[in-house]
Amino acid sequence: ILAAVTQRDIVTIFWVACGALIGIATFAQILGWLFRRYHDRTIALLIGFMAGSLRKIWPWKHTVEVFIDRHGQEVPLIQRNVLPELSGHVGIAIGLAALGGAIVLMLHYQYLAQQHGAQES
Repeated sequence: ILAAVTQRDIVTIFWVACGALIGIATFAQILGWLFRRYHDRTIALLIGFMAGSLRKIWPWKHTVEVFIDRHGQEVPLIQRNVLPELSGHVGIAIGLAALGGAIVLMLHYQYLAQQHGAQES
C-alpha cells in the first residue's frame, strides 16, 4: 500500500479503502450484536484488551538491551516499564484525569436522577 500511495495508484488505494470500510462496518455490526446479546461480557472483554495492552503501549520505558539492525541503527531489544518522574506534567495529567472521571460520574448520577424523576411522574 505504501508503494501505491507514493506512486499515486488510485485503483489500489480505492480497493484498500473499500476493504477498510467493509471491515470497519462488519466489525461495528458484530460489536453491536455482541453488545445487544452479551453486554456485560463484551464490556469485560474490551476492558481486558485495553488493560492488557497497557504493558505494550506504556510510554515510560527503560531500555535494558539494544541490538544493531542491518542499517546500523540501535533498536531496543528489551525494555522495562518504569513509573514516570513526579514532575509538574505528570501531576497535571493525573489531576485532569481525576477531573474527567469526576465529571463523568457527576453526569451519570445526574442522568440517574432524571430517570428516577421521570419514573415517579
